[in-house]
Amino acid sequence: MKTDIRVAGSYFIGLLLLSSFMGCASDGTSGGTALTTGGEAANGAATASERADLTFIREEEKLAHDVYVSLGGKWDLPVFSSIPPSESGHMAAIGTLLVAYGIPDPITNDVANQFSDPALQALDTQLLAKGAVSVDEALQVGALIEEYDLVDIGARRAHTTKPDILATYDQLTLGSRNHLRGFHSQLVARNQTYEPQFLSQAEYDAIVSSAHEKGAP
Repeated sequence: MKTDIRVAGSYFIGLLLLSSFMGCASDGTSGGTALTTGGEAANGAATASERADLTFIREEEKLAHDVYVSLGGKWDLPVFSSIPPSESGHMAAIGTLLVAYGIPDPITNDVANQFSDPALQALDTQLLAKGAVSVDEALQVGALIEEYDLVDIGARRAHTTKPDILATYDQLTLGSRNHLRGFHSQLVARNQTYEPQFLSQAEYDAIVSSAHEKGAP
């Protein structure tokens, strides 16, 4: 019999904190990081929303990378060693946009599991604690991170019309779909199931039942 993995209510405290920052993009703030003017790529200057979104996503991708590396040090599973290089690629892609648009990098000191955004810092702590409980919990953390990234970046696509930003978002979501497939397959191999928390069940099933996509870092 498969065991249903469910997220404890207290675990949502950090996620609610994180979700609240999605609304910050509309007023040009992000986790207390000061936004400066200036910097214009071929598609024109970035709006306040675009600047806030890129700042946040830069660290959001770092969180995924750092959590997976940390959990990989505790649980010897290939999924925790194969995905972090991709997350580094995602960070680099957002970093390129930060430079292009003259946006300050929130990662001023690239220390593992340290973030300038307090919501991400709190969430990182909760994810690491949850993932340390068992291998199954660690895999659940991975699936939830990728599921959230898909929903979060999908929402931020509505804040921009710039082709370079949209193309980068598309690249990141392609990678997240592949990562979600990876965590799902590991859970299935361990006779576990995962109940999606942000995607609908139909959206989740459509992703995990489809083939690995090419073209993502």
